[in-house]
Amino acid sequence: MTDFKYISTDRSPQPMGPYSLGVAFGGMVVTAGQLPIDPDTNQIVDGGITEQTRQCIRNLQAVLEAGGTTLDRVVKLTVFLTNMDDLVAVADVRKEFWNDPHPISTTVESPRLANPKALIEIDVLAVTAD
Repeated sequence: MTDFKYISTDRSPQPMGPYSLGVAFGGMVVTAGQLPIDPDTNQIVDGGITEQTRQCIRNLQAVLEAGGTTLDRVVKLTVFLTNMDDLVAVADVRKEFWNDPHPISTTVESPRLANPKALIEIDVLAVTAD
């Protein structure tokens, strides 16, 4: 039977409902979607889609590290955008965090996210070991 480790960290915004930040199991970590919320202020960051994307990834990094892995071990991202016109800007920020080969990705346009000021939400799947 697989043991599940439910992830929590104060380096990421806390869940807005009855769910965990992530779960580690079977050599993998799966995260909940991360909004561009600064964990120190609990507010959506300023700076448009570029800074919001960076904050989502920093939040994911904190969750992954609490789960025993890193951004370098991410194999899949799911990105939710309120405006698909932001796709190029998001891709540019992703290049700041990942080199070739990049993780696989799915992007979905969503007219509204859990916080109406959020332009983006990202969740990831990462591996913990070879």
